[in-house]
Amino acid sequence: MQDPEQTGRIRREPGEGPKSPPRTTLLTGYPGAAAEPDRMRIYFDPELNEAVDVLKSDILHFEDAEDASPLAQSYVSKSAVLTVNP
Repeated sequence: MQDPEQTGRIRREPGEGPKSPPRTTLLTGYPGAAAEPDRMRIYFDPELNEAVDVLKSDILHFEDAEDASPLAQSYVSKSAVLTVNP
């Protein structure tokens, strides 16, 4: 589930450069749609029981796994607020 808005290089804020890289957290899981259109859901288990929702604007980089797995990696801002889903 490649999100075209989030692919490619890590987005940088103005003033950030090689000497001051963005502070990120790597989330690896199964991407899915969230209840709100401005969010993305990331499931942490194959049964889709444990997940968080993150604002798409807080995703600095998104990339599908290279193999046939449905896993994806998302680099999110350290300041991102994650909403835990039961």
